[in-house]
Amino acid sequence: MPLRAAFFDVGNTLVHLRLDRMAEAFAAEGVGREVEAIRAAERRARVRLDPIVAGRGTTEGLDVMQSYLRLILEEVGVRWDGRGPRLVERLRALGRVERLWSEPDPDARAVLAALRRRGLSVGVISNSDGTAEQSLRDAGLLDAVDFVLDSHLVGVEKPDRRIFQLALGRAAVAPAEAAFVGDLYSIDVLGARRAGMTGILLDPIGAWGERDCPRARDLVEFRDFVLARADA
Repeated sequence: MPLRAAFFDVGNTLVHLRLDRMAEAFAAEGVGREVEAIRAAERRARVRLDPIVAGRGTTEGLDVMQSYLRLILEEVGVRWDGRGPRLVERLRALGRVERLWSEPDPDARAVLAALRRRGLSVGVISNSDGTAEQSLRDAGLLDAVDFVLDSHLVGVEKPDRRIFQLALGRAAVAPAEAAFVGDLYSIDVLGARRAGMTGILLDPIGAWGERDCPRARDLVEFRDFVLARADA
């Protein structure tokens, strides 16, 4: 069955952390690391975060943020000591005055436009705190998608199949006609699969190893995967 819809995660997929601001926060706590080192550490850390959020059944909350930052610190070779909790508080304070998830993926706008030109429905399914639309707006991408489902606003979050089913309803497509891409295997891929759609794992540096799902190094590879199957 040809694909008629493409759905996207937000964080670490369409929109990325302001790693320049994170590097500044690290430096303020005595952790001097270049942006690219933090970027690579984050990509490795998300693999280790995956079983943690799968076990908790949520990707939201302060405890998840602490686990995430702790893993990033470990991946850049820094122990979680007194600096860790201070770093969490520093980033939370910074997040209250500016949006840290606001850096658009460099390929996002062109990929979204290409999919819509081919007549596909393009939607967002995000575990968020009610700010998914604003993150996309800040990144200049909100007008490039057809709809946004924010878990805080719809009352259910990935990997619960119901949030994926809501997206299928908005796009008016069958599960087999939709593909979803995200950065966490247990949350994004397995959630999409439970709803009957194709789940694609975003794996920029091959950190996930062998997985029982299609993988894409970037959004361009996801676009190519979708467009090839839109013609099937």
